Amino acid sequence: MNAQMQAGILNERDLLEFGIYHWATGRGSTIPGLLPSGLPSPEFFTASRHPAGTEHAAQIVDWLDTRLATWAERAQGPLLILCSGGVDSSSLVATAASSGASYELLHTAYVNHDNNDLEKLAGVLEHFPSLAQVISIGESQYRAGMEYLWQRRLPQNTYGPSIAYALFAAHGTLGKTLVTGSGPDEFFYGMEKYPFETFRGLEDVPVAPALEKLDTAYNLSVYTEVLSHRGLNLLQEVLEKRRQLYAAIAALCDSIYDAQRLLAYCTVTSQHISLFDGLAAARGGRHYAPFMDEELVRRVFSMSVRALIEPSSDERRVEIGKYHLKRFLERYMPERHVRSRKIGFHAPATRYVSSNAFRDCFDRIRGGGLPWFFDADKVNRVLQERLARVPNEQPRDYFLYSLVNVCAYAQGFAR
Repeated sequence: MNAQMQAGILNERDLLEFGIYHWATGRGSTIPGLLPSGLPSPEFFTASRHPAGTEHAAQIVDWLDTRLATWAERAQGPLLILCSGGVDSSSLVATAASSGASYELLHTAYVNHDNNDLEKLAGVLEHFPSLAQVISIGESQYRAGMEYLWQRRLPQNTYGPSIAYALFAAHGTLGKTLVTGSGPDEFFYGMEKYPFETFRGLEDVPVAPALEKLDTAYNLSVYTEVLSHRGLNLLQEVLEKRRQLYAAIAALCDSIYDAQRLLAYCTVTSQHISLFDGLAAARGGRHYAPFMDEELVRRVFSMSVRALIEPSSDERRVEIGKYHLKRFLERYMPERHVRSRKIGFHAPATRYVSSNAFRDCFDRIRGGGLPWFFDADKVNRVLQERLARVPNEQPRDYFLYSLVNVCAYAQGFAR
């Protein structure tokens, strides 16, 4: 076993799980209700379960009115708010400004890329003039951010290198409290990955196998093609580990509507908190996520997800979540900002990783830098075909990103 792996970065099973799902469950993220294994605590998620009546929706509104409105008073400054301009971060800026807190904003944007949220950030600044730093991320910056994660042993998804570089490059980040809007996407059905009607098509499927259909296995198909025989056996261990998660959720949730939300919490929320906690600590500060309040988590998961979406909404649309949070933000900002579409953190990872900035990584991979669970000949055939393409013609998947990271954490790629 590689010395870095012995030092506790990832064991082989978790390394392969990270390569496929961009996150290995049970990696130590400390969020309310999760056990060290990454499984949901039955005691936590059943103790406060109630029918999703109006009185429980009122509890959400009460939390927003009392706890969210005053979050900046409890935070330890100076504050650096990661602001995309979406509902979550806009709510944090609006309430921080209203409370007279001292803060700055940090925003990332991608070079020569149309999936940016600069207009959303401009909307926030129009209503709450603030000192803001916009960090431009091109392929070289993305590589530098990835190096930063490798050196600090923080395996993360495709947004990780962007925020890592931004925190490294922005002025005055050392020692500051990094504030993020982590949580509401998963709490309030704001992920916007599937139309709500998708879940209706899974109503008659048992919850555990339905979750397996929804869990985003980004690179499963291509990994199945390039793993060795022993690697395929290891893959079965990875899939069994994920199925244990599905079974644990199914034991707590009767419907796929609520089960998918808990799956997102155990995976996406857990990964985000790990990312921001680790990066903040590496910069000598701390991470504060106001929405990751135990009382809010209990209240939200005591309700059906249907009680958290817009009433009488078109379930073919994806932008129907965060109903109560949007209503809250409309007290501070116009509806056109609150309801306008946010693109999110869609890094052009495949284009960047297939650029010249990462050629040395692939040279090392082809020179023998593969973990044992890959079949080197199969990997090299895929690389030969893919790297012959120009970056803009790469397939719409994350295999190259995943492969570089898996090999980096197994073999050590930091320059």
